[in-house]
Amino acid sequence: MYLFGCYTGLRFSDIIDLKWSHVDLDKNRINKIQVKTGAPVMVIIEPWARSILLEFSNSKKNIGTKKPVFKSLTEPTVNRNLKILAKMANINKVITFHSSRHTFGTLNLLENSDKILLVSKLLGHADIKTTMVYFNGTKKLIDDHARKGSQIFSGNKLK
Repeated sequence: MYLFGCYTGLRFSDIIDLKWSHVDLDKNRINKIQVKTGAPVMVIIEPWARSILLEFSNSKKNIGTKKPVFKSLTEPTVNRNLKILAKMANINKVITFHSSRHTFGTLNLLENSDKILLVSKLLGHADIKTTMVYFNGTKKLIDDHARKGSQIFSGNKLK
């Protein structure tokens, strides 16, 4: 479920609410009404998200039905499991389900920094100011990488 969030940008509430009738694998789209805002959202199904959907589709028998895509879990349960997995992987960072949306936003802005409005729509944000949080974090990431890269190639050591 977490990886599906990384690949789609859907909120936890929308993934739990996701039904097979929202999924159109022929057009690689998810069309649904957002739980949080009540606004429609259209999500592009990228190849990795498609693989996850196919894995859960019961040999495609569930597609088009009102059955939920994922079993119903609470967000605290998922976050507790993510904490356990992060510890097992020696990741010393707080990872919650919401970080999957940040991952989606960051990856899309790295690829489409000139298309912040598109990323905003893909995340289902009503206000572009909300998306700017992701953009500013991504800009810092790029700036840090550029600084480190220029020091690496110039032979200067990082301080």
